Amino acid sequence: MRDICVGCKAFTDIVYVEEGTERPFCQPCAQTLPPSSDELAVIFLQLSIPYKVGDKVVARQALSVEEFRTEGVGTVQEVSTDLAHGGTQVYPTFHVIIDEPAYEGAPTDGWFTEVCLSKADA
Repeated sequence: MRDICVGCKAFTDIVYVEEGTERPFCQPCAQTLPPSSDELAVIFLQLSIPYKVGDKVVARQALSVEEFRTEGVGTVQEVSTDLAHGGTQVYPTFHVIIDEPAYEGAPTDGWFTEVCLSKADA
């Protein structure tokens, strides 16, 4: 769609229309817009994820509200906010490969939430 860009006032292809105001922007002008409050919230959530790929962690599994069983020490392989893995934008899950199992028959990997993990060197 072509229209007059609010930013540069050129009649050009429009790539973004601002919600609420319906103001049209071309590609170069849309890239200079400040982030919305929703975008800032997502950025904050991404910056507050406590573990990253490659971190050594102690993985625990909840047996009850107050009781955990240590599965072992492992390495974070993936961080997911996908509900299919039990994660959300606010509560991501971490796929951990267990390198040092805590007991015989311990799982070799699993998806764990933040509360079930701690830094291995802590």
